[in-house]
Amino acid sequence: MGLFGPSIKYSQREHQLPEIDLKRFLGHIHIAPGSTVTSADEGAVEKALLARRGGDGSISLQQIYEVLLQLRHQNVITKIDFQTLMKDFEQYYSEHYQE
Repeated sequence: MGLFGPSIKYSQREHQLPEIDLKRFLGHIHIAPGSTVTSADEGAVEKALLARRGGDGSISLQQIYEVLLQLRHQNVITKIDFQTLMKDFEQYYSEHYQE
């Protein structure tokens, strides 16, 4: 983390992340091997990401990183879950948006 907040690690270009895709995406996380994300944690992650999206439903990987990092610091998700979620979001954005 930088002196004045998280450093820029990911693309800041926003892309559509429809609520249905986010729900589907997060739905498999808490059952993934090694994951400690519970259904309640999944709900907290979903709520935070939906709140962070722009009015048009767009969010960047950097914004996702910042939201997940904040949840990590609040002990809502573990370090492993943070890393797993970021890896999965990176893959999703890579497949859908060539990020």
